[in-house]
Amino acid sequence: MFHTPAITHIPRWVTTAVVSAAILYATLAPHPVGADQLPLIPGLDKVIHFIMFATFTASMLFDLGRTNKAAPAGRWMALAGAVSIVFGAVDELLQSYITENRSGDIIDWFADMAGIVTVLLIFAAWRHRHRHATHRPACRD
Repeated sequence: MFHTPAITHIPRWVTTAVVSAAILYATLAPHPVGADQLPLIPGLDKVIHFIMFATFTASMLFDLGRTNKAAPAGRWMALAGAVSIVFGAVDELLQSYITENRSGDIIDWFADMAGIVTVLLIFAAWRHRHRHATHRPACRD
């Protein structure tokens, strides 16, 4: 699916691994760099959760698209969605049990899922449009 020369030099799964590590650092570190400089806007943490898990899901779709297996895009979407949802739940549980200054929040998990679903819908629309664009007959004037 993604076969440009520059992309082929990126090791498979490095994108998802980097995004995963960034999420775990941001959500589990006692004082992540820059966190104290965020403005105190109510609900901003939900927006950040949305963005983090939208990015995680997009990175999984990117990496799945780079595999040599010819699986249908629907399977990629299901796998990326399921893994992302479970990762979000595990992240919230870890915040509850292994951090002292954080707590798990189901609303954060809902924000995670909103980001996940948004990316999956965008990807599905892109695939639908791309598939139909390649099967259109040529215009005849």
